[in-house]
Amino acid sequence: MLFTKRKGQAALEYLVTYGWALAVIVVAVGVLSYFGFLNPSRYIPDSCEFGEQLKCVDQYIEANNQGGDGQIVIRFRNNFEDAINITNAYQTSKDIVFNADKTNNYVVIKKGEIGRIYFETNEVIYPGTKERFGITIQFKRLGGTIEHNVSGELFTEVSENNLGLLS
Repeated sequence: MLFTKRKGQAALEYLVTYGWALAVIVVAVGVLSYFGFLNPSRYIPDSCEFGEQLKCVDQYIEANNQGGDGQIVIRFRNNFEDAINITNAYQTSKDIVFNADKTNNYVVIKKGEIGRIYFETNEVIYPGTKERFGITIQFKRLGGTIEHNVSGELFTEVSENNLGLLS
């Protein structure tokens, strides 16, 4: 009878030892997750891809600490043979509104030059996170009447909107 009690005690000590080891592992994973070490988007580089004809040369996303007032700024180089007139842009993934260049409802980019377009977003985005936006840009060649579309994707870190780096 005494022998079976020792077997039970050994089994209980075995389970408790592995229980403590499991608890330590869970706490370690929790700490790593809390400080963002387990966030895979942290290790993915920023990107802006719209093809070679309308080359994205710079991008910027900003928002306030409450997750609102999101603004997206993208600078494009026109590698088409002619000047282009960007007339509209719309989202393919997250909600955005095309603001052109803040003075007109269109943006003209001459051949080989860089132009800037602005978007506002109603998505809840926070500084320090990385966000992905799918965007389709409508444009016409200057003097032309046929609308063309270029689709692309923007993936970059959100900055706090009091920086205003590209404004």
